Amino acid sequence: MTAVGSLWVDLFVIFGSAHLRSPNGRKRRCFLSASPPIALIIYASCTFGGLLCAGRTIANAWETAAVATFGLFSLVIIRKAHQMTPTSYTCDATCICILMCLQAAFSTWAIFLRFTYPLFILPLAVAEIVALWRKSRVLSLLPCSFAILVAALSLHLCLLVDTAYYKNRSFSQLYSNWSLSDLVCVPCRFFAYNSNSTHLAEHGLHPRYLHLLVNLPLITGPVVVLLALYPPKQFFSVHCLFWLCALVPLAILSTVPHQEARFLMPLIPFVTILAGHRLEALLASPRKSNLFHLWRSKWGTFFSFCWFIQQTILLLLFGTLHQGGLVRYFKSLQPPVSSDCRSYIFYHTYMPPRFPFGLYSPPIPGNHCNTVTDLMGSDASRLRHALQQLRNSNALQTSGQHLANVIYPGSLSPLNLNLTEFGSILATHLFFGHLSLENLPHLPPTNQVGDYSYWYSQLSLHVVSLVLR
Repeated sequence: MTAVGSLWVDLFVIFGSAHLRSPNGRKRRCFLSASPPIALIIYASCTFGGLLCAGRTIANAWETAAVATFGLFSLVIIRKAHQMTPTSYTCDATCICILMCLQAAFSTWAIFLRFTYPLFILPLAVAEIVALWRKSRVLSLLPCSFAILVAALSLHLCLLVDTAYYKNRSFSQLYSNWSLSDLVCVPCRFFAYNSNSTHLAEHGLHPRYLHLLVNLPLITGPVVVLLALYPPKQFFSVHCLFWLCALVPLAILSTVPHQEARFLMPLIPFVTILAGHRLEALLASPRKSNLFHLWRSKWGTFFSFCWFIQQTILLLLFGTLHQGGLVRYFKSLQPPVSSDCRSYIFYHTYMPPRFPFGLYSPPIPGNHCNTVTDLMGSDASRLRHALQQLRNSNALQTSGQHLANVIYPGSLSPLNLNLTEFGSILATHLFFGHLSLENLPHLPPTNQVGDYSYWYSQLSLHVVSLVLR
């Protein structure tokens, strides 16, 4: 699914670059049959944004693919609306209606996947509706009506699927006995959770400028960001539309106090398209010879060397070290046994998936056996409370032996908590290659600077197995 979605991102970068080079549709086929655009080369050479995050099975990668698909369909709809003639009215109107219905269907799914999805498609959706409205009011009302109907049906289906999953019910039970209060609306819960500053503080609070000055340059590189955010010369143009698609979500997301680099992944196609178009314009300018002279000079060599070093460091940092111990730990897990009573507590790590532990449905309330608890970036008091709950649970009395696994980054070692208060330590496993940017490794004492075991412990994921008593 992720690999197929990444192909849509590549197509959007190619076709978006074609629309920027030839807004009126001329020479577009020649452009697509020629060498790849500079934007696609930039996208492929961005290690963090183009290769690592876009190829991982995370919601942000699927959100990026959904935004790219919406952008592809929007470009086709806007072009057909501008080029529509009386002789091709029926064919073009049918094509527009089908594309808008497809947009409505997968956009509803994308909103349930990531609530921030509408921010990235807002300028494209407005431009699409304006283009149809200017051409014909009837042409805009008919496809929009069908799109709203498809969106309503898709919304109904998404609500049923989420309710059946989170309430642990079958579809027949939902239709036979249900009330409006039983429905689980994931986007509503997402908004309610993230609008609470207390919840955001548990994940970490950041300055408002972090997205613009740190996260976006980290994903694509500082030079690419400067080229992409350069203001367009014409307001009513495809260039300005893509510029707004990059600027509007960036401005809105910058108002949220919790900012992670992966939140900006849907901006990558727009940023690379804008930067590639800017470079192509510089190469086509009368000062082309000066640009080539600069590129062949020592400064051009220095820039290429810095780009290579930056991408190599990002590849090692985010491709191997950053939260990498979790992947190695999940690979080491054995298939669960029904008679086992195990609990997993993740402390100061990324949110763990449930399927590696054989958990495919939401936990039953009150059951502390075979559960996964994510404590995020909370303090030691919550870890103590979670262990006390497990020790005092009914599962401990009925199962005889309750095994709790505490998973935390080595940079927190030693913990500000004596784990032997809650039981005997059965084993401690280290999974090397784990770096938490929220909890960086501590500098060792002077006599341990060259100690291999110290750095091995600091850069490992610690898994402590406790037999609760």
